[in-house]
Amino acid sequence: MTSQGRSDRIATNTVFLVVRMLLWMGVMLYSSRLIFKALGPVDYGIYNIVGGIALTFVFLSSSLATATQRYLAYEIGQRNIEGLKRIYGVSLIIHIALALAVIVIGECVGLYLMYHKLNIPAERFDAALWVFHSTILSLSVMLLGSIYDSVLIARENMRVYAYAGILDALLKLVLVMLLSVAPYDKLIFYAVGSLVLVIVVKCVPAIICFRSYPECRGAIRWDRERFTQMYRFIGWNGVEAGTYAVWNYGLDYLLNIFFGTIVNAARGIAAQINSAVGNFSVQFFTALRSQLVQSYTTGDIDYYKRLIYGSSRYSYFLTWALSLPLMLRMDYVLELWLGSEVPSEAADYARWILAFCLINVLGIPLWNGVQATGNVRRCVLIGTTISLMVLPIVYFGFELGLASVFALQAATLVRLVYVWGNFYALRREVLLSAREYLRRVWVPILGITSVSALMMYYVDQIFDQTFLALCAVSAISFLLIGLLVWFLGLNEYERTFILKRISKLIGR
Repeated sequence: MTSQGRSDRIATNTVFLVVRMLLWMGVMLYSSRLIFKALGPVDYGIYNIVGGIALTFVFLSSSLATATQRYLAYEIGQRNIEGLKRIYGVSLIIHIALALAVIVIGECVGLYLMYHKLNIPAERFDAALWVFHSTILSLSVMLLGSIYDSVLIARENMRVYAYAGILDALLKLVLVMLLSVAPYDKLIFYAVGSLVLVIVVKCVPAIICFRSYPECRGAIRWDRERFTQMYRFIGWNGVEAGTYAVWNYGLDYLLNIFFGTIVNAARGIAAQINSAVGNFSVQFFTALRSQLVQSYTTGDIDYYKRLIYGSSRYSYFLTWALSLPLMLRMDYVLELWLGSEVPSEAADYARWILAFCLINVLGIPLWNGVQATGNVRRCVLIGTTISLMVLPIVYFGFELGLASVFALQAATLVRLVYVWGNFYALRREVLLSAREYLRRVWVPILGITSVSALMMYYVDQIFDQTFLALCAVSAISFLLIGLLVWFLGLNEYERTFILKRISKLIGR
């Protein structure tokens, strides 16, 4: 396939994923308001801190999915159907084994933390146990189902992947609407309902993959050589993803110990915003991940580099366009979204989580580039060392009496160091140029960020705190960033490609 054809496929797949993400983001933001009102600050905080114990193990799901996608995409690039069947068979064995391990280990570790470490009101402890057990089971189902998401992504069937995500969003909306009329404890109802939802949603891609792709219909196979390759790759990916989970939950744990469940509720609100904005841009990487692997394995390093540089800029610009109006109007947005009972720390948390998201999105294409090579050990060792620095920094900061928002401030700065650590790890694999990376990625994003932030700060002062003013500020911000990106953030090839795509769509 030509470079133009591959770019067209990425663009088409991105459209499906963006539509999926827009609907999911709208449902998530709307449902978060209903959940917060139905549960209240205390139960909402409990759900985040207790559910977070189980979700700490979600790194296994992401590691398995990444490994399965990588090796399936490799075999697709080699046009090896027999290899696809072997990879699927080995992957299925690993998924089943780890799903069972999560139940056993998660229950042991989680129950210890709940009974001996966490600060949970005594009258809500039984409900918290329901949340924990339901989340552990949900995670196990997610682990088993993630293999079929990996097949869809490796096959670049984003249409079905998007439809499954839309189904997830619609069912989640139904669950939240039922929450207001739940006949018994709302926290328990929401936790158990979420488990049922996960089971239903994960069955859909499994059925479609079984009917559509021959590798999913074969018997479970044991292939020692493939298992060894995947085990090493999963192991190092698991260390990387596990480190992220540990420090992420570690921050929740420190906030709970030093400040209590109300601050966990504020952190949970910020996490919802991070999930909405961050996942929106991450969908772009889902569309190009298979192309990264295939371009590297076929030796097309120029296209591989162009994907990394381009996706870094595009994802950042998209995230910045969503973040800037939110940062400017965060207090009003939270009041509009969640009402008057928002924890006082929530606005600062939300602004800093957006700053973290902007930095983090620059590290994702570099990490995907490393995964495409298959040699992730060096990058994982560097990234793990850097990421875990945040926990002692935050602990000593809290001991010195710093405010709770210091946790996210420290996490953002440490993440910036992490991004550059990823770059230098990848540089040794494919001879990336630091000067070229700065010129093609950092110079345009810093220039556009500085100019748009300065101009929008003064524009924001003109408007009062109303819904129409929020719409006006958002529209002006999108238009300004769009113009700056068009003239300063894109090269001639990229502008020509976009114009051709628009012309083709209009011509239809």
